Amino acid sequence: MRGVFLLLLSVLLVVTGACSRESPAASASKQNRVVVLSPALAVIVRDLGYADTVVARHAYDDVLPKELPAVGDQAGIDYEALLRVKPTHVLVQWGSRELPERLTQLATQNQWQITNLNPLQIEDIFLAVHRIDATLRKGKEPSLRCSELLNQIAEFRSAPKAAAWGPVLLLASTNPPAALGPGSCHDELLRAVGGQPAISEGKPWIELSPEDLVRLQPRAILLIRPRSARGVTDADVPTTDPWEPLAKLQLQALQTGRFAVIDDPEGLLPSTSMIRVGEAMRKHLEAWRK
Repeated sequence: MRGVFLLLLSVLLVVTGACSRESPAASASKQNRVVVLSPALAVIVRDLGYADTVVARHAYDDVLPKELPAVGDQAGIDYEALLRVKPTHVLVQWGSRELPERLTQLATQNQWQITNLNPLQIEDIFLAVHRIDATLRKGKEPSLRCSELLNQIAEFRSAPKAAAWGPVLLLASTNPPAALGPGSCHDELLRAVGGQPAISEGKPWIELSPEDLVRLQPRAILLIRPRSARGVTDADVPTTDPWEPLAKLQLQALQTGRFAVIDDPEGLLPSTSMIRVGEAMRKHLEAWRK
């Protein structure tokens, strides 16, 4: 898989200079009517510049315009609503499950193009960006924006220049404690920017007990705590200290001041938002190394 990633990157870097300088949406067919049934894929579509081609969204999507009709989620699809928006493309994140038979039947009958992507790790995100761009541009050379995003993502596939610093614990929640572990794109980002994860074995999402935190004794803690992207104001920021649940545990990271919150509304979505999350991780690690 890594070989595929490197091959794609080398080809895309060659053609970057020849990429169209039109906006991606303008250069994509004006006939495209895209349904995005995944919040993570919606981030990629928006960042590529194709939001104007979207006609319907996932029920829990916070990225695309809220005026767009919601036509389903992971629990099911509203096929009547889907038919009403008359899509040409349907982007889904269905994982390892079989696509719903009704969806594939309707796609055949109405000549919809279904693209099933499952971005969980950095390489998956890279390939999803490339595939969405190629699909909506109908096989044309990559857009300039696509090449820019791929170059940014590729930076997090390189080996870190400095020796690993840590251990650093990545948390998605402090009450109850939940960690982002091996197999997550967050774990990959931390390694890429020179961090040593506090958890080296386990699943991408790991629930922890207070005893687990004391046993781990991380040198630093990063909390990825996204808020809703819609209408966030200062009044929406939680007044409760997110570190309060850990205050009594006598953790080295809290005692030495090596803890921080990455408060990105898309910080847990495995998508092009990981570019920002990775840069935030790099910034905090550089400050803690000093």
